[in-house]
Amino acid sequence: ENSASAPPPPLHESPLPVQQFLAGFNIEPRPLKQFLTMKAHEQAVVMSQGPLNEARDPTAVLISRMVKVKKMALAPVEVDAQTSTNPWPSLAQGQMLGRPGMPGMADTQTSLESMASFVQGQ
Repeated sequence: ENSASAPPPPLHESPLPVQQFLAGFNIEPRPLKQFLTMKAHEQAVVMSQGPLNEARDPTAVLISRMVKVKKMALAPVEVDAQTSTNPWPSLAQGQMLGRPGMPGMADTQTSLESMASFVQGQ
């Protein structure tokens, strides 16, 4: 079976928090499939960045968040919602998403290339 052409898993079979996070948004099929097939802890990090309801382009915001999570290569961790305050543990350890000395300020060209290759499934 070619996974690139297979439909995404049915949203109603996803955990309730995932269903609630995506409810009411017309996310493009390929990024939707990629999100629904992510590991649960990766989905949790994406969702922890807040709802999509204020995004001008919810699909683009979802893609951007998924790229960041994949770049961080998070190891599976048990998350206790009552004691966990930092959804980005690698940032607490001094690792930055952007240029050295500029936390969160990713090189624009690199970010765009990452998003493009992620969406293309490479």
